[in-house]
Amino acid sequence: MKNQTHFKQVVTRLVIKLSPCFTSEPRKGVEEYLKKLLMRYVPEFDGIVIGYTNIQFLQKNADILFDSPYFSVKVGVIFNLFSPKKNLEIVGKVNKVSADHIGLLLYGVVNASIPSDKIRKKNFKWDENSFAWKETFGDRRKICNGCVLRFTIVDVLKANDMLTVIGSLLEKPKETGIIKEGEDETEPMKMDIDETKNTTAPAKNNKIVWDDDDDDDEAGEEEEEEEEDDSNNNDSDASTEESDDNDD
Repeated sequence: MKNQTHFKQVVTRLVIKLSPCFTSEPRKGVEEYLKKLLMRYVPEFDGIVIGYTNIQFLQKNADILFDSPYFSVKVGVIFNLFSPKKNLEIVGKVNKVSADHIGLLLYGVVNASIPSDKIRKKNFKWDENSFAWKETFGDRRKICNGCVLRFTIVDVLKANDMLTVIGSLLEKPKETGIIKEGEDETEPMKMDIDETKNTTAPAKNNKIVWDDDDDDDEAGEEEEEEEEDDSNNNDSDASTEESDDNDD
């Protein structure tokens, strides 16, 4: 089913304003802009940008609006996003443990927290001596720093270009909890292809062109056509003069 993974791709078109210093290297300017989006939450895409690929310029000319020193380019790009979904399971690595909550890091990208009221007290009990949540059955394994857990996402908090995931061990008790060493420690980064998202292009105004090779070719063709026209005109003039001489 669609959206049953926490990773996805978004194929999109963007209008990016670039500094005049990138006039001769627009691709470099676009990449500088896109790098600033890495590891940030982008509301328009509902995910954290973890990578991008397939940068393409969608127009030959750049737009300059009024007296602005910046020029705008329209580009196509594919973003790889981490977009955690509520009510789905996810794997995280524990990086903080206390009697109040369990802190985790998801794929090295997003912080997560499991409050104590979302921990199965039937299966886990806080142990002050070992400073860990210890199982009450079986091998009595401990939830401590470095431990890998599978849990259910119950909420996703979004603020200031960041995401925080709130998890629970209450839902699906047979599928959540401590993962044995070497078992499902990293899940494959499956991705969904999301629908294309568009941005509004600015009104066209004055333009600058950086496709110098194409322009040189076009200019060369125009010069050749002009030379041919001049040559034909000269031949026509010469023929007219010969005709006048014969008449005389």
